[in-house]
Amino acid sequence: MEVEVLFFNSEGARQKGTYTLAAGARVSDLLSRLAPLPPEAVCLVNGRFGQSGTLLKEGDQVTILPRALGG
Repeated sequence: MEVEVLFFNSEGARQKGTYTLAAGARVSDLLSRLAPLPPEAVCLVNGRFGQSGTLLKEGDQVTILPRALGG
């Protein structure tokens, strides 16, 4: 199956890619292919917070965001 991945860095720049994963893959499977990611990165699946065990489906959009810093 294919999922679309959007990466945002702390300056707001965006990169986009498509990844092929086995059926039944979870967020943790995808993240292991994208390493190294900052440990504080936030993951969204179709606009909702995703956890490592979240099951992915064909056509899902996964967004990787840096954790926002306050000041």
